[in-house]
Amino acid sequence: MSDLLRGSTLYGIAEVDNDLIMASSGGMLVYNRVSNKYVPINYPPDYRPGSIRFRSLKREGPQSWWIGSDKGIFLLTSGKGEYKISRPPQLKGMDIFTTGSFRKYLKKGDDYYFALSNAGFLHWNQRTRQYTHYRHITGEEASLGDDNLNQVEFDREGNILIGHNEGLSVYSPDRK
Repeated sequence: MSDLLRGSTLYGIAEVDNDLIMASSGGMLVYNRVSNKYVPINYPPDYRPGSIRFRSLKREGPQSWWIGSDKGIFLLTSGKGEYKISRPPQLKGMDIFTTGSFRKYLKKGDDYYFALSNAGFLHWNQRTRQYTHYRHITGEEASLGDDNLNQVEFDREGNILIGHNEGLSVYSPDRK
């Protein structure tokens, strides 16, 4: 296992039955612990394994995960012992989701909150298909502290804590 991950940073791990799904800077890997073998992944035709840095992995459905990457958001699906990477159909037509560098995201109901590398913070509502992109603006009191985001987490009041290279910002979804 270590040879395929050597030189890669592992960002996300999910366990599904006997498979370990791993998102890394070197690509996606699925390892079956029973057969002690890697399971092939079908990449989109315009990408090759290792050409995408996958930075996060989060379950979206029983057999599907969204993957944040340096080339937008991807969808990983499994079925019949196979894994396939494609683009989420609900994000079709919104360029930010195919060009941005996504580090991590949170979901609450229909609302998604994305941390982007060097591009700020994105709030998207799945039901309305509308998004708001927040960026650092010098001199504005209520601006994001920096555009290079590393982390997003909910606090106990439902605010979103945004970790970036200049410290911490807080986003309150109720006050938008």
